[in-house]
Amino acid sequence: VESPVWLLLHGRREEAEEVLARLFGKENVPAAIEWIKPKRKADLETEAPADPCWSEVGHDGVRDGKGVSFADLIAPPLRRQFIIAVGLACMQKITGINSIFYYSSNLLSGAGMKDARISALVIDIVNMVPTLVSGLFSNRFGNRPMLLASVFGMLVSAIGITLSLTYDWSALTVVFAATYVATFGVSLGPIMFVIIADIVPDHARATVSSVGVFVAWASNLIVGVGYPYVWTSLENLAYIPFIVLLTISFIFLLVLLPETSGKTTDEIQETFRVLREGKKKDDK
Repeated sequence: VESPVWLLLHGRREEAEEVLARLFGKENVPAAIEWIKPKRKADLETEAPADPCWSEVGHDGVRDGKGVSFADLIAPPLRRQFIIAVGLACMQKITGINSIFYYSSNLLSGAGMKDARISALVIDIVNMVPTLVSGLFSNRFGNRPMLLASVFGMLVSAIGITLSLTYDWSALTVVFAATYVATFGVSLGPIMFVIIADIVPDHARATVSSVGVFVAWASNLIVGVGYPYVWTSLENLAYIPFIVLLTISFIFLLVLLPETSGKTTDEIQETFRVLREGKKKDDK
C-alpha cells in the first residue's frame, strides 16, 4: 500500500484519504492531511501541482513528478543528505566488517579455533544478538549517538585485533573480533538504511536508497576481493587500513550527521535547512 504522502504527491487524493481513514478514522482525515503537509513553502518549485491541497507542499527545490536527477542530488537542498547517505553506505562495508565475516576462520585459527564452522557460528551469534536490541537502543539513546558509539567501538576493537595479533595474544584476538562484530551489529549494521531513509525527503528516498545499495555492495566487493591481498602484504598489521577508515568515519559522522531519532521528515529537513543557511552565513 502506498503511503498517503506519496498518493497526495501524485494527485491521488481520494486514495490517500482512504488510507488515512483506515489509519486514523474518517473524522480525522482533514487533520491528518494538514499534519502531513510540510510546513515550509519557500523551496516549492512545482509547475502544475496535481492536487490543489498539495500546492503548499515544499520539496527542497525538486520539482514534483519529475523524478530526481544527479544534479538534484548534488544541488544545495539535498547535497549534505546525499553525501551522508553515500558515506554511511560506504562505511558500513569499507570499514572491514566483512573481512571477519568472510575470513573469520583465517583470523581465529591463529587464536586456537581450528574448526572453521565453530568460528563462523561464534561470529554469527555475536552479530545476531546485538541486532535484536539495536532498535531499542536507538530509540532510547538516539541514532547519532548509537552510530558514533558503534564506529568508535569498532575502532577500539580493530586496534585490539592488531595488537593481539602482533603480540600473539590469542585469546584477546577472539575477544576483540567478537566486540568488533558486536559493536557493528548494535548500530552501524542494522540502522544504516534506516538513517538514510530518515534524512532524505520522500521524493528522493528511492533514488538515494538505490545509490546507497550500489555503494554498499561496491564497498563490499572491494573488501571481499582486496582483504586477502592486504593480509598477505601486512599480515598481523592487516587491520591498520580499517583503523584509518574507522577514524575517518567517526569524524565524518561527528561533523555531518545531525540527530534524526524522534523527528518527522519535515523536522529533519528543517534541521538540514538551518545547517545549510548557517554555513552560507559563515561563508559570508
